Amino acid sequence: MIKKLPLNKTSSELGFALRNRYLSQNPQYKIAYNIPSSSISLQNGILTFFLQSPLESSPFLKCQAFLYDNYIFNLTSTEISPLHTRFSVPEEDIINTTTEKIVHNVTETSTKIIWDYKNLIIEILKEPFNIKAWFLGKEVFILNERSLMNFERYREKGTILNHEGNNLIDTTGFDEDMMMWEEEFREFCDKKKRGPSSVGVDMSFCNAENVYGIPEHSDGLVLQDTIGTEPYRMFNSDDFLYEIGMKSPIYGSIPYMFSKNVGVLWLNGSDTCVDIITNKAEGKKLTHWYSESGNINIYILFADCPLELTKKFTIFTGPPSFPPLFALGYHQSRWNYFTQQEVIDLNKNFSKHNIPVDVFWLDIEHTNAKNYFTWDPIKFPNPINLLDYLALNGKYLVTIVDPHFRKDEAFGANKNINDNELWVKNQNGEIFEGECWSGVSSWLDFLNPRAREFWQQMYSYQKYEGSSWNLWIWNDMNEPAVFKSCEGTMPRGNIHEINIEHRDIHNLYGMLMHKSTYQGLMGRSNNKTRPFVLSRSFYASSHKYGPIWTGDNASSWAYLKVSIPMCLTLSSCGQSFTGADVGGFFGDPSPELMSRWIQVGTFLPFFRTHSHIKSKYREPWMFSENILKQIRQSIRLRYKLLPYFYTQFYYYAQYGIPIIRPMYLQYPDYEEFNEMLEVFHFGEALVVVPITEPGICCVEILLPYGKWYDFYNYKEILHTIKTVDVEEGKIPVFIKGGNTFFLQKPGLSTLKMEDNPYTIVIALDEDGKSNGSVFIDDGISFDYKYGRVLIGNIEVKDGVVEYKVNDGFKKIKEVRKIVIIGMCFENRNVMVEGDKIVHKVLYGNNWIVLKVRRFRLNENWRVTFNIAE
Repeated sequence: MIKKLPLNKTSSELGFALRNRYLSQNPQYKIAYNIPSSSISLQNGILTFFLQSPLESSPFLKCQAFLYDNYIFNLTSTEISPLHTRFSVPEEDIINTTTEKIVHNVTETSTKIIWDYKNLIIEILKEPFNIKAWFLGKEVFILNERSLMNFERYREKGTILNHEGNNLIDTTGFDEDMMMWEEEFREFCDKKKRGPSSVGVDMSFCNAENVYGIPEHSDGLVLQDTIGTEPYRMFNSDDFLYEIGMKSPIYGSIPYMFSKNVGVLWLNGSDTCVDIITNKAEGKKLTHWYSESGNINIYILFADCPLELTKKFTIFTGPPSFPPLFALGYHQSRWNYFTQQEVIDLNKNFSKHNIPVDVFWLDIEHTNAKNYFTWDPIKFPNPINLLDYLALNGKYLVTIVDPHFRKDEAFGANKNINDNELWVKNQNGEIFEGECWSGVSSWLDFLNPRAREFWQQMYSYQKYEGSSWNLWIWNDMNEPAVFKSCEGTMPRGNIHEINIEHRDIHNLYGMLMHKSTYQGLMGRSNNKTRPFVLSRSFYASSHKYGPIWTGDNASSWAYLKVSIPMCLTLSSCGQSFTGADVGGFFGDPSPELMSRWIQVGTFLPFFRTHSHIKSKYREPWMFSENILKQIRQSIRLRYKLLPYFYTQFYYYAQYGIPIIRPMYLQYPDYEEFNEMLEVFHFGEALVVVPITEPGICCVEILLPYGKWYDFYNYKEILHTIKTVDVEEGKIPVFIKGGNTFFLQKPGLSTLKMEDNPYTIVIALDEDGKSNGSVFIDDGISFDYKYGRVLIGNIEVKDGVVEYKVNDGFKKIKEVRKIVIIGMCFENRNVMVEGDKIVHKVLYGNNWIVLKVRRFRLNENWRVTFNIAE
């Protein structure tokens, strides 16, 4: 296993963090800002006001606030007439406000400004400035309760900003130097030509036992207090082989935190930290947010439960992209498959061993000298032939494309870039050069619209020679990663479009690249085909463009274990299409670990095996016959579940409903679930219990009140704490009574099983009821938006199973089995209508299986169970 120094700085090595933490710990430096009444104006529901310190003769902060009618409140604060442009995150890249309307009923008194709208009351207190919110009759949120609002103004070096002998109130007023103009870290020095520019504020979550969110960290679900430790930090970072249980940053960041009724989006693209303190006496979680630069832009979301918050946030920063069906299948990857023939042999081996797979992946070694958009002419002499072969076998190919380009105009994208303004510059205005896989390289400036347009065009078949309709993309190293550099990324003083420093936009870089790639693939198909793009780096709204994963983990039980709360946190924060490198990227998994990881991956949205170039090959047939059998069984189960998966993805894309959910998100009133790290809901119908330790033969489970059934044998499971046996080839999965879901006979790929028959599984609740739905379309296009789709709904009550369909797809989909779980059927007659036939009936203690003919998902039908006389 590779050993390395810690990549990232600690808070004591970050000037902005040091200063803001010092402010929170030293009351003498705090200031209670006030709102001058004369500065208040209201137009079309948007409130504008200034903030002023008693130590200043005039205000220097301008604020705006408004409330959307879906209970989302926004506050922005920016410097008046700054010395340098203060960067604001472009909201058109993040926020979706297509359906919301601004609430106009705002009132002002001598001491406060008030929104009183349905179940929400928001008050802005003028003196001292703070914001309080009550939702559903209880206080849920306070902003600036502890007067930690801080806004460091740009200034010339050596300038003393004061008024009447007093330091102006920001954290630069401290007596000692706190890395305001330069920061040293190991052999690197960040010279801050524009000086200090951090912003911060405290936010209190009231009536909150726990807070969650702010991925990505290699930690559990519940966010921990940070007093005496490091803050949670968000600074997209290529921290490969990251330590487990840390608050330090890794590949992506979503600056969104939530409790039971409140969520907060801190819309800032710079290095950001969050401190957390529990105030048990008052039932509060006290948080302190601070960023290196930019403006204050906060969205506060209110909802009646955490699941509704997640749905609201997912759509508000989305909506999510609806992936093509093949993307939900199994992905086989490693660094690297080295030749065209190796990929062909790989496909043959999957077929030989009867294991489904949809996508093969090519890492950097497939390129010509690690220049992207190229192919090694010897190892991949005819990529079109390879892609045609895969297409005939119902398979797809993904190639890696990173954001750095070698300083060599003979290859790939670089020969197409004649405009020097498309590159990121260094502090001196010259094209920045650093080291990465391609050698000495430069980086596209994705903040520049012309650079994004260039990037999009690179995915055309004319520019990306050797590509075809069944080739898709993997954006890696886009934090951006730079070798032999401070914290493994480009200098913060680098310059982007409109003279913006890299420190201002760092966390946005990967998302902007992801977006540009997505748009390029949209253009490639004339907006007809749904793209697939995996990105390593991400930000709020990345779910609009495709999946992400948890990065370069390792082959150990500990990394398997932590991957689950990592994925669940991402899903809770809008990014449901996520997964981890199955088997671990670094190292070699034991046979048991590999099998268990495959079993977990079966139920995660993104299902890819991936490994390091020095890892042993871990394709299924590289293991013993017993492990091979287990892996085959798990992957075939994934394909059997695809109709259920695909339907969940449709509702995720339409309504923001997360595909995987931590138990507290589904059952917020069960305190026992607050810190349940690994057990999770997969859609509405299934609960999955991963096995994350070796040698486990049984586990204790706790399920909520209601009817529950074993997924494999249909036995009823009591909702108390219960010990369940664990088999070596599968992990425990339970069906929640009241849900109906659809399965399909698996094939060797999604394309090879599209005509296979379906099974319907109906699990009855304690009242004998159940319902569910299925979504079917062509799996690749946007035609579903125009009605060319099959949406079927089943409702079961009073012994009647009724299926109704809205079929604009017009392709026959046969049902061969109907399974009903949850009552005794032996004394009941089965009645069907029309030409439908039940040709065989199998009974169990609490279930019945109907083997049927002429039942189709394209037609309405009904089955009735009558009591036999």
